[in-house]
Amino acid sequence: MPDVSYHPVETLGFMEGQRKFPNAETRRFGANMVFYTWWLLEIGAATISTLALIALIVVLAKVDQQPQQTSVTGGTQVTINTVVAIISTIVRASLLAMVASALNQSPWNWFSKGADGRNGQPGQPLPDLNTFGDAAGSSLASLKLLYKTRFMHLASLGAALIVLSLAFDAFNQQVLGTQLRSVPNLDLSSNLTSGSIIPRTTSYLNQVPPQPPEEMAWFNTELFPQADAEAAILSGVLGVQNQQLTANCATGNCTWPTTPTMGICGSCDDARDLVLRNQTSQYSPITYLIPLNGSTVTSQTNVSILLPSEGYFDLATLVQPNTTSLGKQALTTTWILGVPASNVSQMNNLDGVLNSTLADSLIVAYSCSIYFCLQAYNASSTSGVFSSQSGPVWSEVAAMNDSSNNVYAYSKFVKVPETMNPGTTSNFTFDSLSRYYLQNGLMNGLGGSDAASLDDRSIIKSQIVTELWLSANTSDTMNAKIQQVTKSFSNLMRTKLVAPADERYAPTVSRDIVYVVVRWAWLAYPIVLVIAGHIFFVATVIQTQRRKIRPWKSQRLQLLVANVDNEIRDSAAGGLYRYNGLDDRLRRTMVRTEYDGQDNLAFRRVQPEGGKSR
Repeated sequence: MPDVSYHPVETLGFMEGQRKFPNAETRRFGANMVFYTWWLLEIGAATISTLALIALIVVLAKVDQQPQQTSVTGGTQVTINTVVAIISTIVRASLLAMVASALNQSPWNWFSKGADGRNGQPGQPLPDLNTFGDAAGSSLASLKLLYKTRFMHLASLGAALIVLSLAFDAFNQQVLGTQLRSVPNLDLSSNLTSGSIIPRTTSYLNQVPPQPPEEMAWFNTELFPQADAEAAILSGVLGVQNQQLTANCATGNCTWPTTPTMGICGSCDDARDLVLRNQTSQYSPITYLIPLNGSTVTSQTNVSILLPSEGYFDLATLVQPNTTSLGKQALTTTWILGVPASNVSQMNNLDGVLNSTLADSLIVAYSCSIYFCLQAYNASSTSGVFSSQSGPVWSEVAAMNDSSNNVYAYSKFVKVPETMNPGTTSNFTFDSLSRYYLQNGLMNGLGGSDAASLDDRSIIKSQIVTELWLSANTSDTMNAKIQQVTKSFSNLMRTKLVAPADERYAPTVSRDIVYVVVRWAWLAYPIVLVIAGHIFFVATVIQTQRRKIRPWKSQRLQLLVANVDNEIRDSAAGGLYRYNGLDDRLRRTMVRTEYDGQDNLAFRRVQPEGGKSR
């Protein structure tokens, strides 16, 4: 049988001071040859990880802030997430291959001669062979190595990279994000479709009811507007909810430019400074009145209070027409005088001697004007939800000559500010006859000269005046009521007298597009790992060359041909058949490897300081 017994290290012939080195030609294995031959796979892995990381950064930079795209390859949809996942996997796999291989070299470097042990000892505990050898295989073993070395050895960097690589994919998954953005289509002509313009009108012309037969010529004396106009006015007075006029948006996301439209506007001013009080004695009724145009508002519009039980009017109205003039084009002025609903209960305090001071505090008076105007709107639609806000208002008009009869037949809005986006070809006009019919409709709709009585709610004289009475508590509520009337009629004008489509008022249509957003901060972690991996690899190569030991890495056959001291074998006796038996017996055995550059490799037991053997 061949002799397979181990020999003590003294028989190897290269003990300290007696080494039999091979000749110079044999001993001269160039560093370059070792590097390229023994580390070829690791160099390839390092190259792949570097190129893959660069490719990942280039791909991310190219898709950052760009619309998300999907391609079909072999019937499978491929997104940027798929591409990034594939490249990231290549980076991580090649990085781990390089780091694990370099970490497998660490036990040879740890035990090689020239590696000072802990506390300056020239050897290492023999069980460290398992600790270092297992580190590249699992994160748990790497943690054990980190605990062993206390981060004081190069191998600690490799072990830390093995552990930290567990979070590599988690960070890469956070690099890519998406953001939903509305991208406008700036081709306004393509956005100009039926119904896509905010409803608007530029004129109020020829709005006269059909002429009745001659036998009904008396009808002309009424001069009421068309039925739909009267209905719109009454709807506003009676508080019918005005619907918001909308426009179509094909994608649900649109923005309209400032859009002016013709309509009517209204506002109320406090008129109590104009109210006169008349009381003949402290026991007689108090009469309140407003003198208008040299005359006095008579009993129909006076508020008379007679106590204790006789009836009285609590609200009176008088609607006056206004004539055409330069400046604001008023249609009607409604005078409202009386005791509002909120003050009626306090009338009971006027008992016995009438307290004129208290009565004065209960009276309200308003002057409410309604006039033609231009109203600008700013509208938008977001995710299919339409919203519109009122913009500037303009009311300056001028009477214009009609070339056919040289009379003031129509009026035109002038000096319209550019902020209202009127356009150079827009003429906002109304004719005198249509205006006159509308005046009569407003006078009738707002109560004319009428009053509401508190005596018996079942015989209220005017439902219209009662609606005004309920709104007369404050100037804000009064203004809101008048604006209900003007908005109701303006909506009728905008939907009935629709202006021709004008590209100037076409919406900017936006589409919701998913954009790729790269969160570059999350990429810092993988980049740091790759850089640290390369540093660890290069440092391991340099350390291996300095220790004058071959980069055997994960190869274990070298252990079969290595010689072991008899003392080491004696210490290991009885440890093979017990769990952790060898670890227990060899824990305090300090060894180092000695290699002659050719075929002689040995594990030699060393003595600690003081000469005591371990």
